[in-house]
Parts: sequence; C-alpha cells; structure tokens
Amino acid sequence: MLNFLRRYRYGLSLVLLPLGLALLLYAPTVGLPYFWDDFPNFHFAAAKSYLDVWTDVTGLPYYRPVVFTFNKLVTDIVPVGASWMPHLFLLLLDVVNSILLGMVAGKFYFRGRESDRRTIWLVELLTAVLFITYPFAILPVVHFASATHLLVLFFTLMGVTAVIQYERTEKKKWLAAALVFALLAAFTHEAGIMAGAIMALTYLLYDWHFARRQWWWLVGLPLASALFLPVWVAVPKTDNEGIAIQLDSLELALMKTSFFLQGPTYPFQPIATWLMQTQGWRDITAIWLIGGLFLALVAVILWRGGQLRILLLGLGWMGLAMLPSVVALPYDYISISPRLLYFTGAGGAMIWATGMVTAVLIFKRWWLKTAIVAALLVFTLVLPIIYVRREVTLHEFALAPLTDMVAIAQASPDSKDMVINAVNWLAYKRPWYPIGNDGVAVLAPYLNTLDLVELNSGVNWQATVATFPEIRPDLTDYYLATANERPDEFWHMEKFTQEAYLHDRVWLTTYEDNGRSQLIYAGQINTGDTQSPTTYLANFENNVYLTESSFIVEDNVLVLDLDWAFTGEDPQATIFRNAFDCAGNLIGEGSGFALERMLPFIYLSPGTHIHDVKHIPLSSLAADGCYQVEVGLFRSDGSRLTALAADGTELANQLYLVRE
Repeated sequence: MLNFLRRYRYGLSLVLLPLGLALLLYAPTVGLPYFWDDFPNFHFAAAKSYLDVWTDVTGLPYYRPVVFTFNKLVTDIVPVGASWMPHLFLLLLDVVNSILLGMVAGKFYFRGRESDRRTIWLVELLTAVLFITYPFAILPVVHFASATHLLVLFFTLMGVTAVIQYERTEKKKWLAAALVFALLAAFTHEAGIMAGAIMALTYLLYDWHFARRQWWWLVGLPLASALFLPVWVAVPKTDNEGIAIQLDSLELALMKTSFFLQGPTYPFQPIATWLMQTQGWRDITAIWLIGGLFLALVAVILWRGGQLRILLLGLGWMGLAMLPSVVALPYDYISISPRLLYFTGAGGAMIWATGMVTAVLIFKRWWLKTAIVAALLVFTLVLPIIYVRREVTLHEFALAPLTDMVAIAQASPDSKDMVINAVNWLAYKRPWYPIGNDGVAVLAPYLNTLDLVELNSGVNWQATVATFPEIRPDLTDYYLATANERPDEFWHMEKFTQEAYLHDRVWLTTYEDNGRSQLIYAGQINTGDTQSPTTYLANFENNVYLTESSFIVEDNVLVLDLDWAFTGEDPQATIFRNAFDCAGNLIGEGSGFALERMLPFIYLSPGTHIHDVKHIPLSSLAADGCYQVEVGLFRSDGSRLTALAADGTELANQLYLVRE
C-alpha cells in the first residue's frame, strides 16, 4: 500500500484534494430542492421524445439538444424529488472539470520549459484548486438547469485534451475525438460554438511548428462547432426577441467586456468593489484598474518565466468563450448572470496557478518553493472561499421554505393550505463583485411556487401562495422579495380573513437576519356555533373565549397552541402572550393578532373558532425546564379586557396562566 501511495501520490492528490475541497464548500447544496427555471426544463424534457429534443424544440427559445437529452434521462431515471442525485452529479462534474483543467495547465507548463514532475504537479494541483474555489461556479454547481455551463466546459476540456494528445502522439483517434467534442460542446450551449476555436487556439499554441504543417485543422475544428448554426436555424423553436445580434455602442460593449473581465481576475475584484463603495469609483474604472494591474503583473512573470503560451491561452480562452454572449445577449441580461462566467473562467485559473509557480522558480530549495506557493495560494483563495460559503449559506436560507412546502405537500397532499410570504428572491445588501447579482432567484418570473413544489414532491398541492406585506420583515443584511409581490395581489387583514375561511391550514414563512428561514404553522379558522361554549378556560367579556391551551419548547422557541371561540362583537383588542420561567422571569413576548399577527377580530363572523399557533422566541431557557405563559387581551390604551374563569370568578390580572 505504501509503495502504491508513493508511486501514485501525484495523481491521487490531484483527484482527492479538489474533491475534498469541493465537498467542504458545496456539500450542503446537494440536498437542496430544484428551483428557479428547473421546472420548465424538466417539463419540456418530460413532454418530448428523445427524437423531438433534437428535431423540434417548440416551446423554448433556445436549442440545446445535448442538455435536453440529459434532462430527459434524469426525468426517466431519477425518482421524483430525489434532487440530491443530479446535484451530486453537478458537484462531481465540477471536480472533473477542475482536474482536467489542471492537467491541461500541466501539459502547457511542461511544453514551455523543462521541469521536474513535482513542479508540473504543483501547476496541475494549483490550477484545479483555484478552479474548484472559483466564485462564479456557485450557481452552475447548485442550480440543475445551469448544468449547461458545466457540460460545455467539460466537452471543451475533453476536446482540448484530445488536441494535445494528438500533437504528442499524431494518432488520428485523438483528432476524431476532438472533432466530436467540438460538436457536443456547440450542441450543449450557445457559448459552445466557440469550443472548436478554443481547441484550435490550443492546437496553435501548444506546438506552432506542428500546427503550421497541418494548418487545415486550425480551420476544421472551429468549423465543426460552427455546424451548430445551420442546424439551429433549421430546427423549429419559439422566437425570443431577447436573443439576437446586439449592435452595441462602444460604451455598452466595454461594459459587457468589463463584466467578463471579472472572471480571470476574480481573486482581486473585491478590491474594485471596495473602491466603488468607499471611494465612489465607477465600476468600469475599478474593474479595469484592478484587473489590468494584476494581469499585467502575472503577464510579466509568465513572460519572463517562458510561459507566454499559457498567458495567451488563458486570455484567448476568455475572449473566445465570452464572444457569443457579448454579441447575442443584452447587457441587462449579462450583468445579472454570473453563471456566464463559468466557461470563461477556466483561463484565469491556469494563468494564476502558473504565475504563482513561475514566480518562485528563482528559489532553489523545493520546500521553500512549496511554502511560498502555499502562502500565495492561501492569500488568493481566502476571499473566493469565503464568498462561496457565503453564497451557499444564502441558497440554504432562500430555499429552506421551499423544502418545507415540499414536505407539507407530501405529508398532506389533499389539504388545501395557504402559504404567506414565500420567498421569491433573496440577496445580500453588500455585493462582493463590481458587476453581477449575488442573489438567489427561487422562482422564475413566468412560474408559480406550486410548480416547484410539484417538481420536487410529485404532488399537485392545492395551496394558495400570497404576499402579506404588513408582516413581511425588513431584514438588515438582505433584500427580500416574496411570491406574488405585485401590489394588485397584496393581501391585507380583511382579504386574509376572507381567504382563511376557505383554507384548511395557514402557514407563514419566517425570516431571521441570522440566515434562517422556515415555514411555520400559524393555525386555522372555521365557522361554528354562535352560542357561548359551555366549557372554557377563560371568558373575555362574553365575546371571546379561550377553550384550549398547550405549549411545547423546542430550539429556543415556545410554540403556544390556543383555541378561541369568537361569539360576539369585535372586542377591539389584541392578544398578549408572555412567556416566563417558573421563577417569574420574563423570557419571551408574543403579543399580536391571532395566526401570527394576521387575523384581527374585526373581520370575523360570530361563531368563528380559531386554532391560534404562536411561536415565541425565548431569550433564555429555564434551568429547571419549567415554563408558563400569560394569555389575555388588551386594548390600544393598554387596559385589559376582563377575564372570567368558567365558574364566573374574575381571573387575577385579567389573564389566564397556561402551565405545563
């Protein structure tokens, strides 16, 4: 075993280190549900045959048959709701891409100068690690419908690897493989039309003399990818005015290019954001100054170190990969789509990894080289790693309510529920990169939340999803948008009360600035006997009766269940619920209308029975585990409604004390 590890230590480390780092960064996302535009992609795949996804894509404005085929395989093979399987595939595919990219960088580094195996291994490993921590990989890795970006890079890297193998061995099978991968990349995503050109650039830079002798492949590889264009024109599809040749002004073209410059200069672009936020710099100025400064530095290092090929490959890769987006997409679309930077970012990882290794070649001792490279790597990785973890946490925050809805739908598929303030979009208020969207769009604008619930659960859930702005929180660190947020669709207390009678249960989405969100059960109402109940716990001026009460404490929250009977006129009062330990210390307050502050008495019909659930956060837990809750009603002036026990005696302090 020891001999095996020693013999294959370089290859094993090139696999295991990126894999471990990827799991460390992205493991929490494997269990996330499908979201955003996953639904139309799956729906399209399920409705079409395998032949149709190649010959007729009416219903979608784009033609990506390789991805459509992949989606159809997932719909046919993966059980409903098992989103962890495709998500794990994307995570592993990102690892594979990083390893392939590292191998390409290692081969180019060796070509540039004679180097020992350890130095080449260091270039390979650093390239893979830098791309695993690439910050703009977060959405392609987490969002299944963005698998197109992972796949197009995979096919391009496979083609690039095949080209290098052909130039090293002159075996035609490698050239045939490159042509196949050039075609697959183009039929995976529109940006893949440049895969053949990237392969040709690799062909040219890896061995200029060999490429000059067989120059026709410099034309043949780009033409292989370009075959996509006549097929794209011929295949029926739904027109989309947003995808067309964009005749931009010089300034707009510069802005688009500035967006993509963030890819190869990602380790340092947060500095540009700082300049914008604190010094008032314009985004384009900050991006080009910071990006240009560091690119110039690494260019000098690579040039002096005989690694100009890698610099040209990295910059050429970025330029070619971004070209379809710059030409065909409007800036407003590009600027909120950091996933477009995934394909273009491969060159950046090669440049920076090779630059680090080349910079320390002046040192003779291997251990010193390694130590300095490690220090540079840590410096370069700190911000991207923090950023990726930050974005992973944001995805967990944004998608937790959807996960809760899926569980509710599966547990009670026939229940007619109401969901208030479901998340639609969530973002940090402080961005890290100059141009882009750090937010999580849970729901595509042309879908509704129940589409995603059905996709993840397989249940056609009969629920109503609404926004209730009066109880939606104003978060300190986040921007929040909720489902059905248009003003003409807002719900207020009267509308809510009317709808509550028509639903079995009410759920409220709660958000906290600590990054926690969840769906909580708020209760339900139904009509009943208008007569006063014969048994009850407390009578509040013969209008409102408390008939049942109980509570549990879990996760520092006291969940209080109260049953009310409303039999008379509006008492013009609000419910108070104060939690104490049994030593008399106040540890939680939960005043407000019934059903988590949404249901005042004024709009209720006499005879309404209310099951009122209140979640009261506790400032501390009782040392002896003993709790009690004071419950009563108070008016706007602070006075309390008279509270009577079932035997007619007046309750002390006009409240009922709920004990365990």
